[in-house]
Amino acid sequence: MSNSDFPPPGTIPGTSDHQSHVKNPHEPQQKLVAELDWLRRRNAALESCSRWSQTEDFLWCDALAQITMDAMAVVDTSYTYQIANLTCERFWGASSGQLVGRSMGELFGEDVFSALIKTQIDRCLAGEIVRFSSWFEFPALGRRHIDSNYYPLRDRYGQIKHVATQCRDVTERMLADDKLRESEARYRRLVDNAPDMIYRMSLPSGQYEFVNPAAEIIIGHTTDEILASPLLIRDIIHPDDRDYFEQEWSKLLQGQVEPKYEYRILTKSGQQRWLSQHNVLIQDADGRCVAIEGIVSDITSRKMAEQAHRESNACFSQIFHKSGVATATISPDAHFLKVNHKVCELTGYSRQELLRMTCEDITHHQDREKTRRRYRQYLKENEDGYELQKRYQCKDGQIRWGFLTISAIREPSGRLLYSVIQILDLTPLKQAHLELLQAKEQAEAANQAKSEFLANMSHELRTPLNGVQGALQLLSTSELAQHEVAECAELAMASSQRLLGVIDDVLSFSMIEAGKVTIEKAAFDLYSQLGSVIETFAHQAASKGLALHSSIEPSIPRTLIGDAARLRQALFNLVGNAVKFTEQGEVRVDVRALEPIDNERIRLEIMVTDTGIGIPEDMLQYLFEPFTQLDGSTKRRFQGTGLGLSIVKRLADMMDGYVDIESKPGKGTKVHFNIAVGIAPARP
Repeated sequence: MSNSDFPPPGTIPGTSDHQSHVKNPHEPQQKLVAELDWLRRRNAALESCSRWSQTEDFLWCDALAQITMDAMAVVDTSYTYQIANLTCERFWGASSGQLVGRSMGELFGEDVFSALIKTQIDRCLAGEIVRFSSWFEFPALGRRHIDSNYYPLRDRYGQIKHVATQCRDVTERMLADDKLRESEARYRRLVDNAPDMIYRMSLPSGQYEFVNPAAEIIIGHTTDEILASPLLIRDIIHPDDRDYFEQEWSKLLQGQVEPKYEYRILTKSGQQRWLSQHNVLIQDADGRCVAIEGIVSDITSRKMAEQAHRESNACFSQIFHKSGVATATISPDAHFLKVNHKVCELTGYSRQELLRMTCEDITHHQDREKTRRRYRQYLKENEDGYELQKRYQCKDGQIRWGFLTISAIREPSGRLLYSVIQILDLTPLKQAHLELLQAKEQAEAANQAKSEFLANMSHELRTPLNGVQGALQLLSTSELAQHEVAECAELAMASSQRLLGVIDDVLSFSMIEAGKVTIEKAAFDLYSQLGSVIETFAHQAASKGLALHSSIEPSIPRTLIGDAARLRQALFNLVGNAVKFTEQGEVRVDVRALEPIDNERIRLEIMVTDTGIGIPEDMLQYLFEPFTQLDGSTKRRFQGTGLGLSIVKRLADMMDGYVDIESKPGKGTKVHFNIAVGIAPARP
């Protein structure tokens, strides 16, 4: 307890902050009277402590009390501390000057003192030595578990006037004991609930010292019978295995314990069981064998399955191995007992690998739970068999679909010996079904594209024809001024050019698809070809306020060998798209040389960059498909057949190149048009 826990001079014990704020005209006088009374009682207690500390009872034990790790103190009949050692001071976080004269009720709290301490002190004052243990809360130490001893102290007249208290902090020991008990309980639960028999046997008597409850199920005798009968196991060994058991027992007594051996027993009811025993030899400090500890497992089911497998092997083997269907036998715990070559072909595992595995090991992880649940139902309800469609995980990671048929092979008594499974590979059927679905989807998509294309083509053809017809009607039915005639003629020409462009795109695409387009190899002027394309779109770009720039890397020869017309057609489509889909900013065409292909050819990269609307990422993979547009409706903002980029890609392929697009919606698009061209021989 800190200094702040004791009322300083001038403070009335028992008053609260709330009380101190209540307006009372007599408050100064009351506080003075209370403080004088408190000082009087304090001086009386200190005087009493001083008198007691000078007695012989105190003098002989004071030195010992100050060096012990136990908290030691003396209280009087009013439960007030008369003296306290250093450890007691540490408990409370206070000095002896602060503890002496204070009552135990004040320090522990009246509730705790009345409930746990007062009765013990009163017993001690009555002449009894009191020992008890409990949890207490200390200001300096927190919650601690304390072992307490109270001793009555008598004066020279034999009267009990004081009580000596000895308190020891055993919190760490209690916590350690709790952890130990928890650990022991945990391991006890594990042992008691283990399905195998766990035991300890003393040597050389063969007396069981401990067996868990599973022993009753496995051996067929009660726990009391096992513990009361030395070498009970020797009495229940199957007659055919007794010589083997005696041989192993002799080795055991000589310290030559086998880590594992198997044998048969006859239970109390006469039932035969196969057991597998794992042993650990326990030696004392002198190396003598004093005990053996081990685990005994009931392997009857496995042995019976193995026996059934051997008995049926002769008549089953030929049919089994020559079957055209993946066939296997499995034990009741779903381990493979036998597999034919078709199972190996289906899963990719060898026969040796499969015989170390279970059905679940080759089942696809997403189908394991339903497979496990269905197999448990099959076992629980003693079904004759069932069918299940599921996926199998092959050794190479491949997933194959299979139709599983499982059939039970039982003893006359109905006990399951093993199961026969057959797996029909459904993967080809699943793949064919998937291909049909994909073909259906592609046909539907093609039909949709065809419908959109026909609608768009109708719109694309009708719009320029309407322009031509309107201009001609104006020329034929009205008296127009010269400039109006020129405007009508310009409108008719523009509409006809647009109509011609649509027809050119359709014809070009149909010729390319029919394989009637060949790539010419003739000399052409790269600067002239690019300049003509730029000039064609200069007016359209200027009308939209766009900057249209082009550049050719100086290292590129002016004259190249290739198909100028097809190059111009590709550039016309790319630059036309860039100008059409850009509302502000610029369009750039940059040509650079990549690595030489050989001594006669180089690779050109033509980059068409715009600051237009951009293309959504999920549409990039469809841009080169014919009749594909971001907006397929006839009311779309930007007109076109949807064939331009498809023609560009096919031309790039024919010129030993490729097309790639980078785009961000709202930021713009960059098209990389890469082709191979020849180098014109230098003029002499």
